Amino acid sequence: MSTRTSPAAKKSTKKTPAGKTTKRKRTAKAIVVEKPVEVPTQLPTPLPDPPAAAAEAAPQVTDEQIAQRAYEIWLEKGRPFGQENENWAQASAELRG
Repeated sequence: MSTRTSPAAKKSTKKTPAGKTTKRKRTAKAIVVEKPVEVPTQLPTPLPDPPAAAAEAAPQVTDEQIAQRAYEIWLEKGRPFGQENENWAQASAELRG
């Protein structure tokens, strides 16, 4: 029965030109410690909220509303083929002013 040794326990060997075997010890590698990162203690100030008047002046237009208007434009034009992008752009411009 043979005993096994771990690779860490073995020492590497090197043969010299004369045929002699020499043993080399394994050396530990240097550990590199990075510099600590400085964390700011004060968070940046948040942006101010937009004025309420500006939010009320521009109503939000949904894609569903634009799609409905683009469909109406398509019907008004007589259902032409291949003008989906133009109809969408026209509907978007009409609804968003």
